[in-house]
Amino acid sequence: MKTAFSKIGDSMRITILVSGLPPHYVGGTETQTDNMMRHLSKRGHEVTVVSRSVGDAPKKEKRYGVLIKRVRCLNLPALRLASHVISSLWALKGLRKDTDVLQCMMIRPNGFIGALAKKLFGYRYVTWLRSEYKYFGRASGIPAWMAKYALRNSDLILTQSPIIRDEVLEDFPKKKVIAIPNGIDLPKIRAKGNKIVFVGNLTVRKGVEYLLMALHQLKAEGIRLPEAILVGDGPERPKLEKVAKGLKVRFVGRKMPNEVKEYLKDGMIFVLPSRIGRGEGMPNVILEAMSMGLPVISTRIAGIPDMIKPGYTGFLAKPSNSEELAKYLRELITDVRLRKRMSENCLKEIKKYEWEAVMPQLERIYEKNILKV
Repeated sequence: MKTAFSKIGDSMRITILVSGLPPHYVGGTETQTDNMMRHLSKRGHEVTVVSRSVGDAPKKEKRYGVLIKRVRCLNLPALRLASHVISSLWALKGLRKDTDVLQCMMIRPNGFIGALAKKLFGYRYVTWLRSEYKYFGRASGIPAWMAKYALRNSDLILTQSPIIRDEVLEDFPKKKVIAIPNGIDLPKIRAKGNKIVFVGNLTVRKGVEYLLMALHQLKAEGIRLPEAILVGDGPERPKLEKVAKGLKVRFVGRKMPNEVKEYLKDGMIFVLPSRIGRGEGMPNVILEAMSMGLPVISTRIAGIPDMIKPGYTGFLAKPSNSEELAKYLRELITDVRLRKRMSENCLKEIKKYEWEAVMPQLERIYEKNILKV
């Protein structure tokens, strides 16, 4: 089938497959995609998004000049995936002549859909891995089969970080795999508060229990602790509220992305004590915290070590290790000059993640690896 690519250097026609968008879905992938399509459109590219139907959201809408088409997905466990795949392929059939690049956000199901669209309609597609590679790509059964099929047939694989890129290359050494970071819009305000802040779902994998244990340890040492603000909700909340008894901890519940900055603004330290890599990849909230000048304490999992320079913009602890978290909290709570120095370093380091820096990288990658081929 003859392709219909735009000329190199012209605006590109990009179709993005993503499972959801804010405000109905507010995860990292969904938030990044929403911001990415806004910046792509702003730079003159013609962008179409194919996503799942949800609630009372319109089947078609325009946002930032981007056409969003929502396809029907049956809300039945046995049929949800199959209906999503079939409906998406039907939509893609009609978009083929107007697409230069099919950008599939995450392996499952969108990378798999991209592989089928390539076979059926002649698309050139990109699978953009977020955090899920080792959990689907190295799993067993149907998830692993879908992941391997998607990656084997991808014209290009993008990852959030060099760490995830290297994992993929171990299994697919002949594929073109490129790391490109998440982007962020730099805020005009910076944090000037005195609180410890956590933002995330209150689930086992986020490791909040270890943050609370670290705070108990510091309290027992006689260190004067600032208030800790936990932004988020989830099944672990009742248990965590019990663990937090005796500490100055405030649970504020789940907040929309645009509300999170109000809590970061009141912080002096940001902590993300994640203990399981699935779902992390390159957490947007670390970028948000750094963009407001907050030193970050996190853990050595997923792509997080690519984001934080220990001793410069924050610290990295071992997962599930409250003693290391306590050690780094102690240093930052008691050393004002260290906090100030790390804060300034964060504001310098974050500039390479600004959308104005990330978008030209993406354009060059597509021109070289998709349009020129």
